[in-house]
Amino acid sequence: MNIVNIAMFLGISCFLFGSLWSNPWVIVANGSPFPVDELKESLKNRKVLALDGAVNRFKSLKIYPDGILGDFDSIEDPTYWGVLGVFSEINEYSPSYKGNFGITIIPAKDQNYTDLEKGIIYCDKATATSIFIVQAIGGRMDHTLGNLGVLKKYHRSDRDLTLVTEKEQVFYVCNADVVVEGGAGDYCAIMGYPQAQMTTSGLAYNGKDYLLQLGIQESICNTIAESQATISIKGEALVILPKSCTFKIVEQR
Repeated sequence: MNIVNIAMFLGISCFLFGSLWSNPWVIVANGSPFPVDELKESLKNRKVLALDGAVNRFKSLKIYPDGILGDFDSIEDPTYWGVLGVFSEINEYSPSYKGNFGITIIPAKDQNYTDLEKGIIYCDKATATSIFIVQAIGGRMDHTLGNLGVLKKYHRSDRDLTLVTEKEQVFYVCNADVVVEGGAGDYCAIMGYPQAQMTTSGLAYNGKDYLLQLGIQESICNTIAESQATISIKGEALVILPKSCTFKIVEQR
């Protein structure tokens, strides 16, 4: 085998190895619904986990998730999906099973956790390499704030966890550098969660060891000034970017 063939083999092997370890999921919560096009776009190339009543809208849209999880207190047509037992008929030990359309039904009645928390735990058990959360903002304020809180509670350095709105993406950072690629003029915000020191480059308003404190001092209404920006966080923060931006989180050593 000559050098060219060896290089091609190694390249193909690396590509296949990377593909095998890519296992992205999206959790669809039962909050304010996305427009149909936005919803369908957010589901592309990801395994889909619908939380309880979030699946009600899927019926008319002919969307079939990989799994439906919850205590099934808000699902409108359980028979259509092949759900065999609703809230009063399941318990904390009810096993998962196959419903209609090849969908996995995951009864999850433990009231010590929200459906979103149960969904993240399920995705992690399924070895998700990244998790998007959609339709988790809007409606009740306690739900909105609680759903933001799971970004910190279930943060893992080996798996991205991103809450996605119609226009934005929000993620938690702890002692890490964030490399952002976007367009000049794209807005961004960094907020202590609850506190961090921030050093940045490539933003319209850069800072060095700038103190971020939740409810006291934040970096909001900032913008990206170059095609690539770096945000270095010592402590804990939430970063808010447009959906059009891409980012990579690198832990500090």
